[in-house]
Amino acid sequence: MSDKGERGRFFGYVANISESGAFVQCSNPKVAGSEVVVELKIFGPRAPGICCVAEVVWVRGYAGSTGPSAGMGIEFRQMDKDTRSALATFCIAPDPSEPPLQAVFPASP
Repeated sequence: MSDKGERGRFFGYVANISESGAFVQCSNPKVAGSEVVVELKIFGPRAPGICCVAEVVWVRGYAGSTGPSAGMGIEFRQMDKDTRSALATFCIAPDPSEPPLQAVFPASP
C-alpha cells in the first residue's frame, strides 16, 4: 500500500476482504481519510494481482495481547470492472487448496 503519489512500501496482512474493502492487520495503520494505492497479491494459479485506489475509513490501535488486532479498514474506491469481478469470485469461492490471502502494499515508510 502506498500513499497516493508517493513511493515506498507498507506491509500488512488482509484479515478480512470483500468486494468493497478489507481489514488490513498492521502495527502502524495509516490515518483515517488517507487515500492509498493498494496492490493485493492473491496467491494461486487462478488469482490475478489486484491494484486499486482505496480510502482508509477506520483504524484500530493495539489493544494488548488479548485484544483485537491493530490495523485499518479500507474501502476500495477505484477498481475496474474486471478486477472487481475477479475479487468477487475469490471472495465467494476461495480454493481451499491454495494458501491464505496475503497482501503486499506499495506504501510510504
